[in-house]
Amino acid sequence: MITTKYPIGFWNYTKTGDLTPDAVKDWAELGMTMANSPEYWEGCDKNAMLALLDECQKYGIRVIVCDHRARWGGASKDPEAYEAQFRAAYEDFGHHPAVIGFHVGDEPWSEETFADCIMAHKIQLKVAPELTPHLNFLPYWDNQEKELVKRIPGGAEKNLEPSFTVWAEEMVRQSDLRILCYDCYVQMNPNGEGVDQYFKNLRKFSEAADATGIVPWTTLLSVGHFRYRCPSEDDLRWQLNTAVASGMKGILWFFVYMRNPVSNYRLAPIDEFGERTETYTWMSRVNRHFQHQFGDFFMNANHIATYHVGHAWGGYEAFEPGKTD
Repeated sequence: MITTKYPIGFWNYTKTGDLTPDAVKDWAELGMTMANSPEYWEGCDKNAMLALLDECQKYGIRVIVCDHRARWGGASKDPEAYEAQFRAAYEDFGHHPAVIGFHVGDEPWSEETFADCIMAHKIQLKVAPELTPHLNFLPYWDNQEKELVKRIPGGAEKNLEPSFTVWAEEMVRQSDLRILCYDCYVQMNPNGEGVDQYFKNLRKFSEAADATGIVPWTTLLSVGHFRYRCPSEDDLRWQLNTAVASGMKGILWFFVYMRNPVSNYRLAPIDEFGERTETYTWMSRVNRHFQHQFGDFFMNANHIATYHVGHAWGGYEAFEPGKTD
């Protein structure tokens, strides 16, 4: 079991040493039960990371360690070198009781990145079978299946059926993937134009995870950027509740700490001055209310089906009176 409470965490783009252990109190008061660690690079202070992990342990927050020695780059070309660097990361941090696992990388798409992330995932499990590696995928978009299955190692030669579920099955077979995690933010496009695609993503990833026997996680949006609006408290609540009702077994928020450079990111829960914003207050209330009212139930519930009332989005079936299966 990854956490003893429903997994709600966040992407963390700070660097090891930027945050003191006192920052973990902010995470706890946001209702987080897990977190991505700050980024650990060569030259960072190992003790600063360990102190943060110690504080997470006190608050019952589990951690995905973001150590660049665990990133997938080059793993398929030189697996021995990758294993050596990952073993070093594991020895530094992997035995800490707060650690869930290490972040493998984000959004593979090319044949090279798929080969690397699969090999890195396998090596991490070889070295640390008690941990759960974390790999995050791009969102689903229409008619992508043919390209997806071709880009998995051997996919073009095998002439695989162009199916999202077939892609997921092949990923699990080759890498022993344990979590099917992705990000999708189109739900915060103006005027609700991305709502159908948002629900299609939830359905596709939930169905693929069910078919492969692993658990689906999703990344939801907490920060306005590009065309995505700044989520209100109702938007945060709606995203969390719809994701969980669609079968998601873990949530990551993008993100908490304002990234540098600020670019057009807007209203992060903790802003560029290190101060809590209204988004922090809203997210805290939404996360903590969910955990209080629903967390224990959904931690142990099995997803059977999802139906929509009024309008059926994303290819879901409409609910009909008397429908129970």
